Amino acid sequence: MNSTLRISIENSATPIYRRIIDCLAKSLREKSHYVGIETPEAHGSVTSYINSQIAKEYDYTLITNDCSLTSAYIESLDAFTFELLPCRLIFLHHDNCMARHGYSREMLIRLYSAFRNTSERSHHFCIESSNCEDLRIIGVANAHLIRHASEFNLIPLRQGIEFGTSFVGHVLGAPLELDDIKTSHIILRDYWSRVCNASYPIGSGSQQMDSYCNEWVERAQIIAEKCLHVSTMHNYSLLMRGEILKRVSNKPIDIFGGDPAYLHGLDISRTIESPNLIYHPPTKLATETAHVYNRSLINVNITPFQFDTCVINRVIDIGAAGGFPLTDWKDDLALITSVHKQISYKSPEELEDKLLYYSNADHRKERYEICETLYNEIHANFSYAHIVDYLLEKLRESPKTGKPTRVDLGCGSQKAIGYTGVDLAPSPSVDVVADLTRRFPFNASSVDRLRAHDIIEHLPDRIHTMNEIWRICKPDALIDIRVPSSDGRGAFQDPTHVSFWNKNSFFYYTRQYLPYFNLCQTYGFKGEYEIVAISEEVSNDNVIHVNVILKVIKSIDKASIGEADLVSHSKALEPESDNWNLEGELRDINILVYLQQDEKPINESEYAKLGQLLVALIHGKDSGKTCLLVGSRYHNMDEISNILTQLMFDLLVGDQVSHLLNPPNLIPAPKNQALLNQLRPCLASELALSEISINDINDIIS
Repeated sequence: MNSTLRISIENSATPIYRRIIDCLAKSLREKSHYVGIETPEAHGSVTSYINSQIAKEYDYTLITNDCSLTSAYIESLDAFTFELLPCRLIFLHHDNCMARHGYSREMLIRLYSAFRNTSERSHHFCIESSNCEDLRIIGVANAHLIRHASEFNLIPLRQGIEFGTSFVGHVLGAPLELDDIKTSHIILRDYWSRVCNASYPIGSGSQQMDSYCNEWVERAQIIAEKCLHVSTMHNYSLLMRGEILKRVSNKPIDIFGGDPAYLHGLDISRTIESPNLIYHPPTKLATETAHVYNRSLINVNITPFQFDTCVINRVIDIGAAGGFPLTDWKDDLALITSVHKQISYKSPEELEDKLLYYSNADHRKERYEICETLYNEIHANFSYAHIVDYLLEKLRESPKTGKPTRVDLGCGSQKAIGYTGVDLAPSPSVDVVADLTRRFPFNASSVDRLRAHDIIEHLPDRIHTMNEIWRICKPDALIDIRVPSSDGRGAFQDPTHVSFWNKNSFFYYTRQYLPYFNLCQTYGFKGEYEIVAISEEVSNDNVIHVNVILKVIKSIDKASIGEADLVSHSKALEPESDNWNLEGELRDINILVYLQQDEKPINESEYAKLGQLLVALIHGKDSGKTCLLVGSRYHNMDEISNILTQLMFDLLVGDQVSHLLNPPNLIPAPKNQALLNQLRPCLASELALSEISINDINDIIS
């Protein structure tokens, strides 16, 4: 990646997006990058705008919102504008990027196709975790989870309180009216479920459904169906907010905003009929909003339907301004602040109880301390400087190259469009003639995408095949394999088939199935994959095929990045053997568990399961003889140490641990393969954390 980047950002007339754009541009410029703020309307036509972008030779276009021209579909060109731009793309999705308001099923699938078409030159940063999963399902590898940021600075805490309980934003008091009779029962179910339970999911489900889909279009159709429902539900978000607020009757609430009709020039005001709700004009400037957040005793947040897990920007802004929020529970809240339990509610009843509690003068000191903790954590981790550092880190991990390398192994006469065809026999479709029973004719870490349809069953050495595919592919490259399954007659009927596969065969090449993976390493497998999707299809001749999408897991190849990038990665590439002492840490019973999530910090479910395992070990009869090692592909040893320290603190504070008289030893596991090989003979158990059940824990400690 160049030391100085040229980055284009489209301006916006919407205040919240303009704030984001200004803050991103400022942080990028502070790091000596050139940022051009573009106004497409000034060019007269989309074609003129695109030509202007080409002439300015931007390295990247940074797309900050779905309302921009850069994100728009241009019917006359049958393309989204970003598809036509020649540079690499950075999508910063502050909304649910898979569920666009007003899009039909066909347009959603066209959008997903555009994401897929540009996947080799784009990075998507999403605040909703299901968006990352959905993008990967349709073939977009560079999808990263990100958090909101705030530019608000601290106003001195609690210089004076002007408001009691405040709500800043749009909310409606109109009744819920449903026009679509066909789906009204589903809408009503989800509407009232979210009102009653803040963690009720609206947009989950496609991850489970994709396993039996054969082609990306089928997976895209399932995601589109889900997202159409999310879009429909989002239309009722303001009514849902009103429903919750009018159920809180014990305290007056100051509403800044209310009916958004004024944004459309309409002279109506659909207010909530409740004597405890006091309406004020909407805040127009960010400084006014920050003032309300800081000078309110309590700020209420209610997340719209389009999000299931993310913490929206209002909560981050309240914390950054030194305010006290009460927000509906979302899983990501535990990853943002240590006071997540104190500032969240899961039902209108809990919201009402906490409003009473924190409004009580006796709890003033506690409320102040929560504000201070939240403020410090937000400013330490969620500024725009942090966002820009994270963006640049991900871009650096995927350096700008020329045309992406896509390889179709055993292409025959049916080479995929845009791919380099490889086959043993020459033909017009074959670009590279090669014997795949030997070393594959590509450099290490040189292939972005690999297709292998009806070929690997013709290669006798399965370990060699999977090693070579892994060797030639870049980190996070996607592998599309189609092979006749030994569960049907197709694997055996062809006289040239010399190796045999089924769904379970691919378990041996991924840590998702750790016992198989460890066994495969003893067979000589050197790499690692992650199963993104796996399914079976049956043809008319009763031939069963396995279809699997694998992601390549490997560290960054030193040969593929420049000197400047090596400096930033030197810490990650340093050997760990100098600071890890096997003899000094191990005990009689040594247990190694692997974290599976690619998030920093780990998500709530893994954190809870790790805590459950630790509690069981501490209360076990051999606690003092036990060493628990925690390994991760995505966290370094210092980060794992911090996770274990915080976990032990939380268990003590939460009274889940009654004593620490003779605790187990808790240490991070080394990533160095040589050290792991030394360690394995000393292990009583080696497990993936996600696969551990209650019975497994009981077996471990018995």
